Amino acid sequence: MHMIPQNRYRLNEYQISKMSDGRLWWTSHTGFAVQISGPCYIYGNVLLMGDRRDEENGFMKSEFLDYLKNLPLWNGTRYYCFSSAILDTATGGHPGEERLQRLTHMHTAPVFDAIVDGKAETFKLGKYQISISIEGDIKWKSYSGISQIIEGPVLIESDILFLGPKLCDAPEKSKREFMRTLISLPKWNRTTFWCRSLALQPVLKDNKRSVHVVVESAKIPQPAERDFRNHHRKFGQEMWLYATGVSAKWASRITNKWIQKRKAFRSKID
Repeated sequence: MHMIPQNRYRLNEYQISKMSDGRLWWTSHTGFAVQISGPCYIYGNVLLMGDRRDEENGFMKSEFLDYLKNLPLWNGTRYYCFSSAILDTATGGHPGEERLQRLTHMHTAPVFDAIVDGKAETFKLGKYQISISIEGDIKWKSYSGISQIIEGPVLIESDILFLGPKLCDAPEKSKREFMRTLISLPKWNRTTFWCRSLALQPVLKDNKRSVHVVVESAKIPQPAERDFRNHHRKFGQEMWLYATGVSAKWASRITNKWIQKRKAFRSKID
């Protein structure tokens, strides 16, 4: 890339450069004194890091990391994710650069009311069944191996549906029955993109540093507040914390509920 950056920021082991024309570019280190780089796109609260585009000689890795420490922290988005991890809901393929540029310039996305409208619904997304409860909770269900049916939580952030980790086996026993049901479901079309894993990464904040970076970002309109929306947001936050292994409080809550159910069951027996 030949254009000189207007501003540079640090995002973990990446340099994020903002150009005078508003374009964003990531740079990282690989191999022996080699730097690789590629485009970035802001999509709502997510920085989508595009495919590797350039390669050139540069710092040694230790020098590159020392250089990054002197840069202000990136806080133009709450999360980041590699675009190679996400799929286009309509086509099933990875979104190309032209499509990412067009969508990020539009600055629009479906509002939450269009995704969760207060009624129970079920959809098909690839080999996954996506179910929305009346309360606004969303979960996925699929098959594993010959006959096992599994399920887990779903997190929707900035028009991207992320499948959380498997949490339990589903009550269904027949893969054939599950497949028959799956085929009959309408296709999921309430987010533009989706991802087979929880590839979303938080932009970590360094409390020891006083530098505050302000970067203009694309704003996706927020829907009106509704009870089921708040419930889903809380569910998504709890699922995120569980998946990253830092939510002892959430795990404790689940454990306490299980203990209460066990005590109630024993009391009935006694």
